[in-house]
Amino acid sequence: MDSLANLSPVALGVIIFGIVLLMAFIRQKETAHLSKKYSSEEIILASFGVTWFGQESKINKPIRKTGAIALVKDGIYYHSRFGNYEAFIPGSTIKTVGTTDFFCDKPLHDTVVQISFKNEEGNLDRMAFRIPSPARWIQMLRKTLLT
Repeated sequence: MDSLANLSPVALGVIIFGIVLLMAFIRQKETAHLSKKYSSEEIILASFGVTWFGQESKINKPIRKTGAIALVKDGIYYHSRFGNYEAFIPGSTIKTVGTTDFFCDKPLHDTVVQISFKNEEGNLDRMAFRIPSPARWIQMLRKTLLT
């Protein structure tokens, strides 16, 4: 720990610059993936650095995968940064949108956006996301997919 405290200002600047470049590279990679999947006309709203907690019917406890989410004309698409996880919720299956601090009967210690929908088997299911600007997302989801 002392070696970090004794870094020269130039070395500290190089480390910080490297971190900023890595973040920009990851953001560009996520943007490129969304652009390949959907055209700019199809994407209504997109956010990066989103945490996906999983699909309730397929897991026992919340998982945490970071990635990008897009509201498109026909639903919600999520793609993880690492591990190539994807999730799509068709807009016609969405029943409610709101916030919660519990998922899979486990406390999340944070307020997240939950989306309730009918899954492939016709049962009510949920996904939860920690999204920057959750109020904006909830408003757009309700306006776009629930009306």
